[in-house]
Amino acid sequence: HYRTTLNAIPVMFEWMLHPDDWYLLPPAIGAASLHLTTIDPNGAASMGFYLDPAILDLDPYSGDFGIGFWGHGRLAASYFVKQPQHGIMCFFCDVDEVHGGATGGSDGTQFTITPRDSMRHKVFLEPLGVLLEVISGSLESVTVNIDAAAFTLSLSD
Repeated sequence: HYRTTLNAIPVMFEWMLHPDDWYLLPPAIGAASLHLTTIDPNGAASMGFYLDPAILDLDPYSGDFGIGFWGHGRLAASYFVKQPQHGIMCFFCDVDEVHGGATGGSDGTQFTITPRDSMRHKVFLEPLGVLLEVISGSLESVTVNIDAAAFTLSLSD
């Protein structure tokens, strides 16, 4: 339902301001992708999915899909995090660890992030507290060195 995605916007922004509050991230991540699950194989929007065992199908009407999809657009990003209990994780992205080398001229472990979110325009680097956003083109990858507090962007057309 559209309210889930819209209500997740302030939750996600609050987490980005206070990234050590790990209870905020899981519901916001789940809600950020909610509206993509209500698009049928032909690309038609639906306002929901019926979990009644006798139905188990998308609603045939789009109804309030649009405003919820706007919420998805606000949240669409890749989220690279260093969680105290689970370590390095990437939501809506792939991450590869590269030992050695230098990003920003410092030795240390680098991570290459490949965005997999629906828009590929934003990446939040939680260990640095940085939200990167491109206006034109899309992000192909981001390489980050947490110890050096440095990153590089690779853009595509």
